[in-house]
Amino acid sequence: MTRQEIKATAKAKLKTNFTAKMLMFVIPILLGIFSEADNLRQGGNTNPTEAIFQEVNQTLQSTDLPLFLSSFLIAFILLLALVYLFGILYTLIEVGGVFQYIKIYRDEVEVPRFKDVFSPFRDGSAGKIIPVYSLIFIIALGLLLIPVVGWVFLIYLALGWSQSPMVLFDKIKDGTYSSAWDVMKTSANLMKGKRGNYFLFLLSFIGWFFLNGLTLSIANFWVTPYVAMSHVAYYQNLIDNQK
Repeated sequence: MTRQEIKATAKAKLKTNFTAKMLMFVIPILLGIFSEADNLRQGGNTNPTEAIFQEVNQTLQSTDLPLFLSSFLIAFILLLALVYLFGILYTLIEVGGVFQYIKIYRDEVEVPRFKDVFSPFRDGSAGKIIPVYSLIFIIALGLLLIPVVGWVFLIYLALGWSQSPMVLFDKIKDGTYSSAWDVMKTSANLMKGKRGNYFLFLLSFIGWFFLNGLTLSIANFWVTPYVAMSHVAYYQNLIDNQK
């Protein structure tokens, strides 16, 4: 299928019972709206980066340097741990929504239930989702520390691993899950020769993302389900072509 056909199929899958389907992603949508509102609220305040540098400068002048550096390192590690934990919780809910969209796309579910978003917490799939995203997180963190070359390589890897949520769903369903690396490797194999095509597929949503920005993320009530279902449709087209 062409990109246009994939997106048209996604729209068709969302037509009926749209509210129930949108609720699969209502938590990420609301978090996006609250985040946008918070950014606007802080817009008139002092530049946060400048404020941080001022505070660090004052601390350095009044504190022993080794003590400051050790405190800063501990604070950084704690912050990183909090970001990781929040990211895992967010990911489990988001992947729970993706799993439901795969079932909807394949006509296995007609009217999804909001509580099914939390199915990874109940059916044990969280124990398979967390290793995949933890491994991606660790690799991404390492590559982000390498300017330019690491960032370019990370984009290349991210495009290859883009199908991991859907691959994971099928491996759990088929009983073929073996490891997080196997999920990522299967996704990369699926994307061989298709990274450029997938990148253009992502760019085709840029107008929707601009609309989302103009509406202060309110448009996400439509954009998020549409993009999520389009990704599922893209994956289904990949595996259908492979077969």
